[in-house]
Amino acid sequence: MTPNRYYLNQDLTARAGMHFSGDDEVYLFSTTTDFIAMVDSTSFEVLVQVAQGKSVSEIAHALDFSGEESKAFFDGLEEDKLITSRPTSARLFEQAPDTDVRPLEQTIIVLTDKCNLACPFCYRASNPHQDNTITPESAFSLIPILNRHGLVELTLSGGEPLVVPYFKEIYQEARRQPFRINLQTNLTLFHKWLSFFQTTGFPSSITTSCDVYKGDGHEFDRISQNLRQCVGSGMRVAVNMMIQPRAIDKAAFAALFHELHDMGIPLISIGSPMPINQHDKNLFFESLEWATFIVNLQREVEKSNDELAPRNAVGVDPHLVCGAGDYLCVIQNGLFLLPCAAMPQYGIRLESPSAFSSVWSSPRTFESFRNPRALLNECISCDSFLKCQGGCKARALYSLGALDLPDVWNCAVFGKPTTVGDGCLFDRPLENSEA
Repeated sequence: MTPNRYYLNQDLTARAGMHFSGDDEVYLFSTTTDFIAMVDSTSFEVLVQVAQGKSVSEIAHALDFSGEESKAFFDGLEEDKLITSRPTSARLFEQAPDTDVRPLEQTIIVLTDKCNLACPFCYRASNPHQDNTITPESAFSLIPILNRHGLVELTLSGGEPLVVPYFKEIYQEARRQPFRINLQTNLTLFHKWLSFFQTTGFPSSITTSCDVYKGDGHEFDRISQNLRQCVGSGMRVAVNMMIQPRAIDKAAFAALFHELHDMGIPLISIGSPMPINQHDKNLFFESLEWATFIVNLQREVEKSNDELAPRNAVGVDPHLVCGAGDYLCVIQNGLFLLPCAAMPQYGIRLESPSAFSSVWSSPRTFESFRNPRALLNECISCDSFLKCQGGCKARALYSLGALDLPDVWNCAVFGKPTTVGDGCLFDRPLENSEA
């Protein structure tokens, strides 16, 4: 028997038809997990009315459902774990950006280049002596402007954001908004902020890096302790791991991978450093040889932990699709708007925070990044194009020299032979690679 009333199963954020194709698609994000489902606009309207406390009969009458249609809709939403017959306090944040502004999924605000560490592998060259910090006036002014664009997630980044003098105030201001907050941190200082987050509320998620195995200034032991604290606090924790074949062998890498997963961290993004010189290019091409090994590690974990594998009704892995300049942007000190942090050469200077909307919404802004089908002619016939859409544009630029070439790291992940110049990358002799 159909219950008289349903409730949202968890707090949801909705984003409609922004990046993926289709006019009748609404993408649902959870404030505690990530992208969880795609529904049609009618199903979304049902979710909105469920969130408003309407009864089943009221919803059926409002949408002119027959009894059979009503049961099918509610059964389907319940099966997808979007609604439940048990009372909950979950909410739905409906993202409804103005029609004259370009929607935005994720923004990273680089609050500072200052960091309590001086890791040699840091792509921003952050260290304790840097003091390049965005002004609090600019940071506070940006918050409502970004929200007007229907922002789904704001990332507070650095350097190390926890060393910013006004971090408490900007975090509390961001908490008042409907979007999720991601904290990008090296996690060495997190224990000092635990009481603040317990009082104010934890971020929706934490992103950190494990680019080098134990040692080399990375302070992995302290990071792992704080990782466990984050997991125990119920936050979504994502770890970025950069493959540096000559800094770690496969056995040590596998040990680190499993150690992280044993902490209860299902979201581990694996990639390779951005090659910016010939030495880095050699390392990058060498890391392609690891691709099958890494995919097998991932599959091994997912097979034994199916309940932790992210649900994705669209068939698109958001970790493989490049959103640079399209549905993602970076704002850093000096009010420079970047398509992503790895491509500062495409930065646009904003005269003031209020200039963001007109610059971001202009069809000329980052136009080379916003239409991968037009940019990557040789990729659109590939059966993996829907899943990666050419991959990371920064890796394509730095390894092969152009935005309109595929990201060969993604090609390696999907097992695609990528030909560059006279031969396939997989035919290259790999010096010092592990067996």
